[in-house]
Formats: sequence, C-alpha cells, structure tokens
Amino acid sequence: MSDLECSEGSYCHATSKGPAHSRCQTCRRRKRRCHRDSMCCPGNRCSNDICVPDDDSFVSQRIPDADGHLNPLLKRKGWKKRERLEVKGTSGKGQVGDPCLRSSDCSDSLCCARHFWTRICKPVLREGQMDLPPERSHHGNSLVSILSRWNRQRDDNERNVLALNVLLLGDRQSGRSSVGNALIGGHEFQTDACVSGVSVTTECQVLRRNFPGYFRRQGAETDLTLRVIDTPAPPPRPLSVHELCPGGVHVLVLVVRADRSHDNSHLEKYVESLFGPEWRRHAILILTHSDYLEKAGLRPSVYLTQTTDWLEALSSEAAGGVLFLDNSRDWPLIRGRPLRDGVLRLSARNHHRAVKVRTEVSL
Repeated sequence: MSDLECSEGSYCHATSKGPAHSRCQTCRRRKRRCHRDSMCCPGNRCSNDICVPDDDSFVSQRIPDADGHLNPLLKRKGWKKRERLEVKGTSGKGQVGDPCLRSSDCSDSLCCARHFWTRICKPVLREGQMDLPPERSHHGNSLVSILSRWNRQRDDNERNVLALNVLLLGDRQSGRSSVGNALIGGHEFQTDACVSGVSVTTECQVLRRNFPGYFRRQGAETDLTLRVIDTPAPPPRPLSVHELCPGGVHVLVLVVRADRSHDNSHLEKYVESLFGPEWRRHAILILTHSDYLEKAGLRPSVYLTQTTDWLEALSSEAAGGVLFLDNSRDWPLIRGRPLRDGVLRLSARNHHRAVKVRTEVSL
C-alpha cells in the first residue's frame, strides 16, 4: 500500500509488523510531527519533521455533495492562501491593531507583539504600564488604570527615604561619640583625648547623614537617613530629649565599655524612667574597647557569662542584641556598616515605629 491508494486527507502508515500490515490514517494537522509531505493535511507541508503551512500552493479539499459524489471545486472554509500583509496609514506602516510580522512593519512608537494566535502592532509599553485588552482600557476607574496614572504622575526624581532617630546613651568615656562616628561614617563627633573622668561631650549634638540606595523596600531602592543624637554625661533631662526628638526615638543605643567592670545600673533606671518598659524593644547594646578582650584571650560569648549581673541581664533584655566594637581600628570604615545594619534590622522588627519620650517624669 502507498499514499496514492489512500483518500485525500489520509496517508499510508506502515506499522512495525511490516508493509503487509500498512493502513491509511488521518492526516496530521499543523505543528504535528511528520516525515514526508503526504503525512500533512492539505494546505501544509513537512518541514524539519513538522507540518507547517504551505504558502506557495492553494489546496482545495473534496467534499461530498448531496448525491454522495466528491466535488473537487468546493473549497473548505479556512483553507486559504496567506496573503501579503496590507500596509495601512499614510506612512506605509501598520497602525494599532494591524497584523504584522516584525516591528519594522509598524509605525513609530509601535512594536509587533503577539495577540492570542496572531501578531499585531501594539504601543510600546513604558515602565509601570500594563498590556490590557482594548475593551478594558477605557475603564478609567479600574485599579490598574489608577495605579498606571499614579505611576505616570510620580516625579522621576522622587526617592524613597527611611529616616530614623538614633539616641546614644552611656557613661563618661564610654565611646558614645565613636559609635556615632561609626553610624554616620565620618569623624564629625569629637573624640579627642581628654583628662581621665572628664567627658569630651558636654552638650547634646545632632548629626544627620543620608545613605543613598542603602537597601530595598517593597521592591524599590530606599535611602537610609540616620539622625544621630549624642548625649553628654550625666544624661539630659526628659524635656531636652523630647525637644531633640519630638517624633520619638526609633533605636536606642546603650554604650558600655567592655574593659570596665563597675556597675552602671543607673543607666538602665534612667532609660526606664525616660521611655517606660517599652524601651527594651528599641534598645541595642554596644560594648566598646573589645580589643582588650582579645588581648585577655576572652571570646565575646565567654565574656558575657563572666561579667556583672546587671550587664548580663541587660544583654538579654535588649531586643537588638549585643555588638562588640574594636576601638583600635578605623571605626567609620570597618565597623560602620555592621552597626547600621543592626540598627536597621531592629527598627524593621518594630515596623519602624518610634518610642515616645515621657516628659511628665522628673529626674
């Protein structure tokens, strides 16, 4: 049996049992696998083992008439020769909705894109726009339309900024100003040598530093702006802190020297009276001069188990944990980034909410 012995729309299929068991099978439609042209349905040909449209021929299919005879003149609807694209518009380029093969067939600001099983000219989408069907594009009050208009109206120069108030507290010569310099990445806070027991910082100092594109928030690059408040010792009154931070404090940094073992429990009492019991959720403990621990052969985890009871309790109460900083190195360049990351993580844990200063308390 051969393909000529099968009716139109069929081909001869040879089974694995041999030519004697060959039989006629229905032709294969477009995009089906094939080995020769006769395996493809009329109007198609076999190319690279795939049935593809035959653009160079016009094939008619014989359909039985009322008397049961085959009429080769009747043409099945849908088997048409692909015609050349009709150019539209005065520029000779396709307009929106016109069929196309490539983007060069479309007018300026249009591109050739897939639309269901065809390709048509569509507008080039900008950032923030969505490809919507024409029947939905006129609904101006839809959520997508509102978001698209909002994105177009936003200023390109507008940036997302997260501003945090960071309050530094600690005893004399504890290293508060050095921690502040590490946070802002500079040397603006004064840290000159001083007489033993005399603090360099005699009044509150406020410095602000912006870090462009520091992290991503909700899928967009966000600037981090730190407003660092360095306080003297003894600590200021609640009203003074409220004037410096009217919106509250996002992160409370408690600075303690690791090479001194005297009791600083009065610092915890001051913070409790200033912010209430909620201060623990916004606190992070910084132990400075950790280079002395390295010289003594103590690891940070071992040091916390051998220190005084109040410091061990404070390290467990601070929600931001404990950071050890080495004063023998360049603070802003080496220790600044980990400290800023710790401040940012703690603020994010509190959903960037600030703790308010209780001004009615008298110290």
